[in-house]
Amino acid sequence: MNSPWLFLPSFIVFWCFICFFLSRVSGWASLATHYATSEKPRGEKYSVQSIGLGYSDFFAVSYSGVVTFHLSDETLHMKVMPLFTVGHAKLSIPLADIEAEPSRFLFSKNVKISFKKSGNIKMRVFRSLGKNILHAKFSRSI
Repeated sequence: MNSPWLFLPSFIVFWCFICFFLSRVSGWASLATHYATSEKPRGEKYSVQSIGLGYSDFFAVSYSGVVTFHLSDETLHMKVMPLFTVGHAKLSIPLADIEAEPSRFLFSKNVKISFKKSGNIKMRVFRSLGKNILHAKFSRSI
């Protein structure tokens, strides 16, 4: 007996489970234990960004075009689009807790970021956001 009206609730539960699971596999939930925030983000906004986040370079979870960043002189604020928020708290990471370096992965230039409080989690950011994080990080330490 198939009930078509059960599809939507089942799909919503499945979607929430997948989002929650990916937050654990990627390390986003681990970062949230140290950097979760409810404060309003400040700084330059970078919408629809793609990142790779995980415990390994080759097995990182790809967040393709779903992350919004705000970069200020003191913090890097991260959040995912509303459709993906289950398990993904908003993060506010002090630049002092970020280690950033230029990198290459496969065929792309990017910036590899690690976090002092969650040292085994790595994040790769691309394009102008990565360059601006490097600039903010190094101009702050001079």
